[in-house]
Amino acid sequence: MPEQPAPRRYGRGLFLLTVAGGLSSLAWGKTVWGHVSRAVGPAESLVPLVPKGGWRIYTISGSMPQFDPATWRLQVDGLVQKPVSLSYGQLRSLPRAEQVTTFHCVTGWTVPNVHWAGVRLNDIYDLVLPLPEAEEQTMLEAPAADAGEGLPQAAPATSEGPTEQLGLF
Repeated sequence: MPEQPAPRRYGRGLFLLTVAGGLSSLAWGKTVWGHVSRAVGPAESLVPLVPKGGWRIYTISGSMPQFDPATWRLQVDGLVQKPVSLSYGQLRSLPRAEQVTTFHCVTGWTVPNVHWAGVRLNDIYDLVLPLPEAEEQTMLEAPAADAGEGLPQAAPATSEGPTEQLGLF
């Protein structure tokens, strides 16, 4: 039986080289990413999942949602005294709240110091006056097109707890 070559050991030198490469990326990483973003920017119209402006968009539908402020509506009904249907302009005329927080994605990445703005849910609640028996809210989004992959057009998400959330725009 032929003699097996001794396994190659990777030691301190490779470790130090890896650490040095990672630390040096603090100096050159932003510049390189800027060049990459500019180079792939024209592909955005062909491949809508290419990062643009620092944000990567993930979708399961195969297409990007379209937003038309002229037809968009926020409907709040159910266990409320005054159901409302607000246009996008009406929603934007409500008091604006702003905050800076860290965004944690469920996929594991984080973006610190994200600037958010929108309408607080409490301001919406002041309009509709929830009934005393209303204990939770259910939000439905119905996209204009089928979500694909056999998914229904509306998917509920129940939210319980504090109402200091922002409705973003």
